[in-house]
Amino acid sequence: MQQQVIRWLKEAGLQHYTDTAALLIVLAAIILISVLTHLILHHALLPQLRRHAEQSRHRWPKAMIHNRLFSRFVWLMQGVLFKLQTELFCTTPSRSTRY
Repeated sequence: MQQQVIRWLKEAGLQHYTDTAALLIVLAAIILISVLTHLILHHALLPQLRRHAEQSRHRWPKAMIHNRLFSRFVWLMQGVLFKLQTELFCTTPSRSTRY
C-alpha cells in the first residue's frame, strides 16, 4: 500500500518527501483503523457480551466476564489486527529473482 501512495503522490505532482509523506499517510490509516476497531469492540461488542453473560443461567459465562476473558480476547484481536495491518501496509513488495 505504501508503494501505491508514493505513486499517487508522484502522479499528483508532489516530488519532494514522497516517501515520508506516504509513510505518514499509511501510519495514519493504521491508527484510524485501530481506533475504530477499538471503539467497536470495546463499546459495542463487550457490553453485549456482558449483558448476555449476566442474563445467563450458567456459571461459566459469568466466570468469563469476572475473569475478564472477553476483554483480554478483544485486546488480543486488536494486537493481531495491528500486526497484520503493519505487515500488509508498510512492507515493500518483494521482487522476484530469476536464477
